[in-house]
Amino acid sequence: MRPGIAAILRTSLSRQNVNYQQRQRLFQEFSRLPEMQRPGPESNQSPPTHSSIQKRQFWWWFSSSDEKEPSKPDSPDVAMPPRRNQNENKIQSSQKPKKTKVEKQDDEVKRILDIPIGALDDESWPRASTLLEQKVAQDNIIAAFWLLDRLSHEPDANIRLTQDMVYSVVKRWSSSYASQQKKGAYQKNNKIHHPLTVWRKVDAYISRGVSLTPRTLHRVMDSTAYANAKNLNSKNGPLLAETIVQRIKDLSTDRNSRIQPTRYTFTAAVTAWETAAMNVSTRSAEYDKAAKRALGLLNQLKSIYESVGDRELRPNSDIYMKVMRFFAHKGDGEKVEELMEDLYGMYLAHDKDPSLLPTTDLFSLVLFAWSRSNDPGAAQRATQILDQLIDLEAREVLPGLEVTARIYNTALICWSRVGTKEALNQMQALSDRMLELSKSDPRKKPTGSTYGALVTGWSQVDPARAEQIVWTWKKEAIRGNCTIRIDTKLIDENCTIRIDAKLIDALVGGWYNSKVPDTASMCDRIVQNALEEGSKVNLSTFNMVINAWCREKSIA
Repeated sequence: MRPGIAAILRTSLSRQNVNYQQRQRLFQEFSRLPEMQRPGPESNQSPPTHSSIQKRQFWWWFSSSDEKEPSKPDSPDVAMPPRRNQNENKIQSSQKPKKTKVEKQDDEVKRILDIPIGALDDESWPRASTLLEQKVAQDNIIAAFWLLDRLSHEPDANIRLTQDMVYSVVKRWSSSYASQQKKGAYQKNNKIHHPLTVWRKVDAYISRGVSLTPRTLHRVMDSTAYANAKNLNSKNGPLLAETIVQRIKDLSTDRNSRIQPTRYTFTAAVTAWETAAMNVSTRSAEYDKAAKRALGLLNQLKSIYESVGDRELRPNSDIYMKVMRFFAHKGDGEKVEELMEDLYGMYLAHDKDPSLLPTTDLFSLVLFAWSRSNDPGAAQRATQILDQLIDLEAREVLPGLEVTARIYNTALICWSRVGTKEALNQMQALSDRMLELSKSDPRKKPTGSTYGALVTGWSQVDPARAEQIVWTWKKEAIRGNCTIRIDTKLIDENCTIRIDAKLIDALVGGWYNSKVPDTASMCDRIVQNALEEGSKVNLSTFNMVINAWCREKSIA
């Protein structure tokens, strides 16, 4: 036997949980080994080493015939606790962590998914429906769509898979997707399907015979407005909404189909284009494309209504406003007026249906379009429309029509953009008229925007007149008719004088470009007063003051 094997065996036994019978078995195997060479007392060999002493102790320990284990006070006790029996091991192995309620439900979902197609029995369908409700409540949209995908493949899915089951999942997905897009980032552990993915699933359910209604498809269309696409050609944006519109139109030709287009079908598609167009410039070709597509959808709706006559397909003021807003931001006053006249004609032709009523907001949108127009006659046309509105209000032709200060202000902006002294006189006359009417109608009382438009306009040709308007504005504030607001600190709905950097720049710029003497001191005085009142001043404004002093070759 090689030296040290006894020590190795003894160390092994002392570390393991063994009983006496195991030690006896090891002793029998040990006895079969060759007899160890023990050095005698008269031998010339060196004194016994520590390892040889361990060998003899190990041999004595195994050669003991007592049933009880030897105990030595000088050596540590090597006895181990008794080994567990098989029953105890079974109990220990059975004590595993219990699964949560959600984990058990997930196991049931997996079990249903593993059932072969066509083998879903009468007991599994109700359980699958319950699991679907639970997954929707847990906001586990991925698992809910797994169940829908599996159930839709069953031969009797057209009977058992109901509209409410599909709609509940799509509705919850739509809300989750909108919330996610508003936050602007995916949740790492719960990614949500894109609208195109969900639409492919819903379209597959329809192809497999599942009876759905338009509201399920409308939910998918609503989500395309939250796609936050960087370009209008996104596969999850308005183009997908138009694809769904066409699919609904195709399905409506089937007499057995429950899917028919409605007014909301086209409104949702227009909304998708409107939302996507917010990300592009109103002067770009992409914005023109969006405006044309929105107008095309409105024309489709009008055409279908004229051929079918269904009230559910009649356009209303809501969809008209969405389309008009496209062209208003482009400054296309003529197109906005054309749409307004079309809506007003439908309102009269359908017994003054309230859903077609031209509202104050719609008329304000017409004036806004002219205020952004580059047409030389835009201001004159805006004044004519304002006069018509005043007449309609006086005769009470349209219920709820109110010619408020906001509408007057829009017309004032049109005149201020002209930039001539004649135009400014027209603007001043309109403002005076507004002030006179406000004595009997508080809704026409001048607001902060009124004075702001006057100041900006007059500063281009008569800076002294512009300053005088500012002082008039402040007097109204002292009387309690206005609130002086330094930048964005105070807000008042009635009349707010906003001494902001833009207004100061307009006043300084008016004096800087004028040919009156002592221009530099005028510019410097306005900036000093603004700083004392706590207003912010742009760097460009300071530069104008410095340049004005440099032109006079002196700096105060």
